[in-house]
Amino acid sequence: MISNHNISQKITYRYLLAVTFIVFLSTSTYLTFVVLLEKNATTASIVNTSGKQRALSQRAALFSQQLVTPNLQKDIQKIKSQLLATVNEMKKGHLALIKGSLELNIPADHSTETHRMYFGDLQMNKRVNAYIMSIDSLLTAPIEKLTPDNPNYIYITKNFDPLLVDLNTIVNQYQKEGESRTSTIKYMELFFWIVTLLTLALEIQFIFKPMKKEVQAALLEREHHKKHLEKEVQEQTKKLSKANQRLNKLSNTDPLTGLKNRRGLEQKINQLHTKSLQGKEHYAVAILDLDKFKHINDTYGHDCGDIVLKDVLKHLYII
Repeated sequence: MISNHNISQKITYRYLLAVTFIVFLSTSTYLTFVVLLEKNATTASIVNTSGKQRALSQRAALFSQQLVTPNLQKDIQKIKSQLLATVNEMKKGHLALIKGSLELNIPADHSTETHRMYFGDLQMNKRVNAYIMSIDSLLTAPIEKLTPDNPNYIYITKNFDPLLVDLNTIVNQYQKEGESRTSTIKYMELFFWIVTLLTLALEIQFIFKPMKKEVQAALLEREHHKKHLEKEVQEQTKKLSKANQRLNKLSNTDPLTGLKNRRGLEQKINQLHTKSLQGKEHYAVAILDLDKFKHINDTYGHDCGDIVLKDVLKHLYII
């Protein structure tokens, strides 16, 4: 018979196994989405910074133009201050996009496509640095050199439009990568939803169904064992009852003649006397003596005397 301890152990092990699968799946899902969401957050920072670079390049070009325009040079210090703040912010953003920045939440690694844009075909790293250096040189030039034919200003003017176009291309690439990560998150949501349903289905099939069958089998076995015990108890009760009847007969009757002995006779007389007192029936006591019975025992032996006693009893109705 399966013990309660064995059933409890099996249920506990299977339950722990099921819980372990769920915990593993939940943890994997959580960690996966943490990573994906972090990447998505960095993508937003990258797109924001790269878009800002595009705007800063436009502002830098505008302030550079004001710096070399004669009728605006009365505010030269203000223009320089605005241009300096713009170029410094542009430097910070470009450095973050190239090498990464904890402050701006931008990672140091690049996708293959953006790496090609910065260091391959477009040479954006080199071109942005040259653009920034031209602005720095323009800022440090003496006032008499701040003219429309200044080489640094000419470089800024000449390279502004193509640089702006390619900066816009990089922004679009970052946005494309961000959308791709967003799509990945959606696919991962669907994937983990399907995996969760599949895991629950497998647990039902291979853990909870077998566990249910084992419990049912244990209950059926226990019920069968219970019925078997009840049957044995009934049989033993019958045997005990018969044994008690035999014992009672032996204790109240004479083994030779089958007549009631003194104990049995006293019980019977008490019963008859009780009924008589209640007015239910009457009774009488008679004493029978066999003449010359001692002579039979002495002459023919006690065995013969026993036969005579039994034969006499056949002709009497004994209660």
